[in-house]
Amino acid sequence: LGEKKSKTDVHMLSLCQLASTIVAAAVRSDDCPPRVFVYDLPELWDLPVPFNRTGELPESEVFGEPCSDGGLRLFNTDQTAMPMIMLHRLLRPGARCGRVENHRVADLFLVPFYPMQGKGTREWTKICQRALPPLSRLKHLSEKTAAKHILLVGKGAKMGSLGPGCSWLSHPPGLLAKAIRCFSSQVLYTPYVATEQLHDANIEEWYGPVAMSKAMLQAELTTGEGSRLFDDAVPYPHSYSVPYPSSIHWGSAFRKATTPWQRAPPSSRHILASFLGGVHGDYGAAVRAKIVAECRRLGEPTCVYRWPGQAPPHYGPSSNGNSTGGSVGKDGSHTAKRDKAGKAGKLGTQQQALPECKLPMREVKSQSIFCLEPGGDTPYRKSLFDSLLFGCIPVTFAPHYELYTPWHWGPFRNDTHVQIDGAAYVRGEVDLFTTLMAIPQEEIKRMQATIAKYAARLQYALDDHESGLPNNVDAVAALLYGAHKSAKIHQQQMIDAGVFKREIKCKGDQRVCDEKNRFAALQQQDKEKVIKDSMMPRNASCVLSVLPQPIASRTVLFAFISATQNPLLTQQWLGHYRALRVQLARSKVVVDIGGADVEQVRETVNLLESQGVLVEQITVYTTQLKQESVNRFLATLPRDYFLIYPDSDELFDYPCNLADIVAQGNVVLHGRMIDRVAADYSLPGVHNGSLLSSQFALRCDVVGGLEGMGRSKTLFVPVEDASGNDVVFISSHSVRCVQQGTASAFAAEHIMECNIAKALGPPFSHYRFTHDTIFLSRRKLQMYALLYIELYQNQSSIRDEHRESAETRQQVHKRQIVARTILRYNQELQLFKRRGNGHLAMWYFTEAAQSTLGCELHSLVPQQSV
Repeated sequence: LGEKKSKTDVHMLSLCQLASTIVAAAVRSDDCPPRVFVYDLPELWDLPVPFNRTGELPESEVFGEPCSDGGLRLFNTDQTAMPMIMLHRLLRPGARCGRVENHRVADLFLVPFYPMQGKGTREWTKICQRALPPLSRLKHLSEKTAAKHILLVGKGAKMGSLGPGCSWLSHPPGLLAKAIRCFSSQVLYTPYVATEQLHDANIEEWYGPVAMSKAMLQAELTTGEGSRLFDDAVPYPHSYSVPYPSSIHWGSAFRKATTPWQRAPPSSRHILASFLGGVHGDYGAAVRAKIVAECRRLGEPTCVYRWPGQAPPHYGPSSNGNSTGGSVGKDGSHTAKRDKAGKAGKLGTQQQALPECKLPMREVKSQSIFCLEPGGDTPYRKSLFDSLLFGCIPVTFAPHYELYTPWHWGPFRNDTHVQIDGAAYVRGEVDLFTTLMAIPQEEIKRMQATIAKYAARLQYALDDHESGLPNNVDAVAALLYGAHKSAKIHQQQMIDAGVFKREIKCKGDQRVCDEKNRFAALQQQDKEKVIKDSMMPRNASCVLSVLPQPIASRTVLFAFISATQNPLLTQQWLGHYRALRVQLARSKVVVDIGGADVEQVRETVNLLESQGVLVEQITVYTTQLKQESVNRFLATLPRDYFLIYPDSDELFDYPCNLADIVAQGNVVLHGRMIDRVAADYSLPGVHNGSLLSSQFALRCDVVGGLEGMGRSKTLFVPVEDASGNDVVFISSHSVRCVQQGTASAFAAEHIMECNIAKALGPPFSHYRFTHDTIFLSRRKLQMYALLYIELYQNQSSIRDEHRESAETRQQVHKRQIVARTILRYNQELQLFKRRGNGHLAMWYFTEAAQSTLGCELHSLVPQQSV
């Protein structure tokens, strides 16, 4: 239209965009997976054809050369072909469920990242030395769409550590950190959380330990999933494993044919167990060697072992083109319609002799009840998916598979495989074949029936023939559905956290939409108001070293502490309140033992009990649990007592005129949090050589800066107000009152304002930013992430079809609080960067963070003994 556009031209462009949106929506079928916009980025393109011709590649160049296995046409598919297959499917001309060209209607945004198959570590090392394009090339990347972006790699995640040109995979910049990454290996997030692993220079290349413990597996299944969904700062953020492409690829030409995973009945399987492969790899050489030895000892057909190039066995009825279904039989009955096309390289072409497949998969796996799948160079095997797609029950030897391909195999994994302890098997503590023979026939049939029902979602089909049907979703559709679900959860979390605006859709009474939860309103008031009171301390710079005796004798402490916290910090924390003469013998501390080892728990508990503190142990805690616990403890105290409720890294200070303040009546004392940071902006360990204030000499506003306002907290709380009502915590920062005798259990509607004076005390020190910061922040993020996922999943079960109920509003409010907490910890983790290698490595505030913290050097505060 030229350089200058008239109003008519602009309207014409808008109409063209609208028309393309309508056409894109009209062409796609209703049962298609989420709509995908694909970026055209020549800088990240290594296919032999231009972007716009990718869909025209012959199937043999995408899925591999066809081969014959006992009359069944399979493909010699490269195990790294997943990204190329995805692009081929989305970019095929006239595809029923192809890409959308208008980004406005896209559910997901695919970023091709060197999609050419067949590259090994050497080729990836060269690629990872190339310069990356600027993020501005991702022109549709924004706060709202970042979580909808996807990067695909047909290798393990360790490729991201081979050079700066692959940092989009491992340490992505800016908003790209929110994008989803799909690899053929599972990224484990637990090692990034374990304190003792933080300085391991090779941590980012892990496939996971060869001998994964049950504790690590359980942690990865729970807290690790929280990191996967919401942690933008962890290496390889938002990464998911997806299946290796198998040698079986179904298509619309065989819609009416019986698939290989559904065809062979149990009675036709004459081999108890089989193993195809060699003896190699850190993750399975010992297991493989023992399997080979036992197979040779037991003989066929109890156990069949084959390696590439070896002739297949012959048991039971001879195979023909109809025995197990498949892409094409010797008689060509499955390819009659496609044969008419006669195009070279297409499935179902003219009858011709095909080369034999590298391994006799059909001749072995389709006749085997169990297929043995030990690890090799990695814990994961392409052969596992070949086995499932031939209806064979895989036997795995490592717990890594319990985490593998959550979107694909995850929904039915537990019902379709046998798990053997590989280490115990090698030691002779497990008899593999006796174990397999002892499995009841009913259980075997049940597993085979489950495979027959769901295995379709493990194969990358030749085209999008029924991609949207529940039990016929192929691997391409399952990947897109899984990514879309993950993006939707992330999107909802950002809405709940207030980052995105929520569009309220009212049903019925408008007042229902305008009503706010009582807890939310009360907490928001406390965040926004500035405390103005006539009882302000006369000398805010003067703090007590010891509480006045009449007050100290009636002051107790309640706190939560993690058993993983550095015991030296715990010692100084306890010493501070002991020096103030708080009644520790009447105090209580709840110890969170989750993630801690036995020695850490023992040391923490002994340290507290040595001061007479009552200790309660828990495995996980939430905001609600903390609120309920402190209020139950408050209810047990005498009516003239005072409570101090600090976190385990907070040292409260009190004004020198505290006695005068208390003498004038019941009072709640507030103070502003000052974050203490090391002078070099590092996150060092705590030591006993000096006071905490000397080790962390900078006074900063880190937490308050993240929340957009200074952090105020209650330093000193009476058990009752002037009217005799019970004082209760509605959060760790806010108190209200309820009727006397109801503090241990109360409803939101019973909360009232307290008849109590308020005073502002001196600022207090917060020693959060130590060597343990990364571990503690990440663990808290994970715990709140799990809670958010639970609330997100429960929201539909409590929703009223006609109007939002009070229960629904309460759940939404809880979700919003948790979402904001997740956002804060996520933002906090992005403030830090690790410097150095090996055991010399340390975490530091980034240069950008240092410039925004507003830190000043600590000056000594006058103290007065009483």
